[in-house]
Amino acid sequence: MRVNKMKVLITEKTVKLAKSNKFTLCVDSNLSKREIKEIIKKDLSLDVTDVQIQNKKTIKKLRKGNEINVRGYKKAIVTLKSGQKFPGYEILEEEKKKQERERKLAKKKRSEQEKTQSKEKS
Repeated sequence: MRVNKMKVLITEKTVKLAKSNKFTLCVDSNLSKREIKEIIKKDLSLDVTDVQIQNKKTIKKLRKGNEINVRGYKKAIVTLKSGQKFPGYEILEEEKKKQERERKLAKKKRSEQEKTQSKEKS
């Protein structure tokens, strides 16, 4: 039996897509659209309406003067029926909102400190 590797890909763009019931996964490069749909239906009991696939090629990058290979992968954008969500995405959305609030508070504190320092100097 073949082991199917699937992991959720989380970026700012994928979180925005999740609001429209499109969830992004990194999948095994041997899987087809039909196989991805069947695996999600069987393992997670979610109804998949559409699967789009993007193949990312291996690229070479310079890092600290050395040339390295960034490995390619297959990305699947899975559309679910309305009302369904991929497990774990709700938590991520809450964490992102929390981080944004913390950043805004830190920015306000920094600006207030700068104002008080500028008043002290003059």
